[in-house]
Amino acid sequence: MPKHRKNGILVFLTLLTSIGVLYIAIVTVMPLGSTLSSTTRAVTPLGSPSSRTSMAMTPQELLVSSAIQQRFTVLSKASTDYCSNIGNRAAISADMAHMAQDSYLQGSCCSPMDRTQYEQQIHALKAYAHISQIPTDPYNVPVSLAKTLLQYDQSIQLSPAQQATYHQAASMTNDHGWCCCQCWAWYVHAGLAKYLIATQHISAAQVAAVINEEDCCGGALGGGTSRVTSNVYTRRAAS
Repeated sequence: MPKHRKNGILVFLTLLTSIGVLYIAIVTVMPLGSTLSSTTRAVTPLGSPSSRTSMAMTPQELLVSSAIQQRFTVLSKASTDYCSNIGNRAAISADMAHMAQDSYLQGSCCSPMDRTQYEQQIHALKAYAHISQIPTDPYNVPVSLAKTLLQYDQSIQLSPAQQATYHQAASMTNDHGWCCCQCWAWYVHAGLAKYLIATQHISAAQVAAVINEEDCCGGALGGGTSRVTSNVYTRRAAS
């Protein structure tokens, strides 16, 4: 065989071998890279902020969250706050007693929540953060706190002067009473008012301001904005 032909064959075989080695390397590495990539995609979201924020928040987390839009989105769809046993304090107390101590009264009882009004109420209630008996979110009230305030309505005895402040405060609220109807919130707010008058010694106007911000009926006319309602308090003097 001529020498130049033999050299050509050797070059060809060397080139063919190199191509084969390169192919084997590519075939070997690609699945490994794919596996690593899949592993990365599977692991990364577990610690990513987007994953955490997409998870459902507990009622306790909602209470302290600064994400107002997320709080509103969750609470505006909740329905554990509802009106029943209107004017029947005994039945309301019995229902409350059967609620789990760690549960929450969430959502609005009458009208859909209003985003702007909700944010205004949450902001206003921050001024009373030093008084633990004042719910920080009227649409996310711990049942344990509601039970305590409900008990205050029956256990706190006011002096004649304090009783006058109590009645004056009720007439000054937007609802001209402790709520728009005598549901659980009426008696809970009444208990809160008695506590504030008896222990914090605040004025009727200050009590009314707190109760206005505790409005849990929904709509754009709660909080600090007047609304026309039947004067339930005048027609049914609350005890």
